[in-house]
Amino acid sequence: MKTDKLVAMEKSGKILHEALLLVVKSVKPGISGLEINAIAENYIINQNAKPSFKGYKGFPAGLCVSINNVVVHGIPSSYKLKNGDLVGLDLGVFYSKYHTDSAVSVIVTESGCITAEELIKISNKSDFSDLNVKERLICVCYKSLYIGIDQAKIGGKSGDIGESIQEYIEKYGFGVVRELVGHGVGEHIHEDPSIPNFGSKNTGSILKEHQTIAIEPMVTVGDWHVEVLKDNWGIATKDGTLSAHFEHTIYISDSGPIILT
Repeated sequence: MKTDKLVAMEKSGKILHEALLLVVKSVKPGISGLEINAIAENYIINQNAKPSFKGYKGFPAGLCVSINNVVVHGIPSSYKLKNGDLVGLDLGVFYSKYHTDSAVSVIVTESGCITAEELIKISNKSDFSDLNVKERLICVCYKSLYIGIDQAKIGGKSGDIGESIQEYIEKYGFGVVRELVGHGVGEHIHEDPSIPNFGSKNTGSILKEHQTIAIEPMVTVGDWHVEVLKDNWGIATKDGTLSAHFEHTIYISDSGPIILT
């Protein structure tokens, strides 16, 4: 039987998933981060839920819009997206006492945007070597998320998740951000335990049944070191190279990991 927590988080995750789909569909040249944020916030509020990030430690928006070298926590602005921009979209939803958290990265195109799922379908190489570096980056980051999710099993450890993600990403020559990690999520948007995207198998926190965690690989083309921007929110690559970010909220069950978002 489902717990009240799981029922609420499934609903929260559904709202979040639907909001992110709307956001991705809205991405196109000429639209601003502020406009995209309004789409996300309005949808969530109309579902009798709340954007988790808005007001959290003073963050001014419901949606994080992180462009090109900005890894996470980008504040939506009046900057109008351009063809070729790589955009990370990170969103949280609070519904019936519980939060969920999810993120995607897309590339702006002349007609809208292209997603990792679409690129993976059109690539005819298992290593994505027929794609350019920007396209390959989001495909590898996307795939690493699901590789990490597969390790979210009862009795496993957080290091199992981290090692599998790191091994896959570094095989392609990309960097794994270490200053930022995944986390528990539930009554609070950020909870214990930390879920790093790097590490060693059989190390870290033990994963337990009914636990809900956010797994979120953050990947860079160049060096993995990051720095906080002048607005004290955005976190960008130190060397200015591109980055990508994907995230799902996961419920750990006796039948394996369940994606809530």
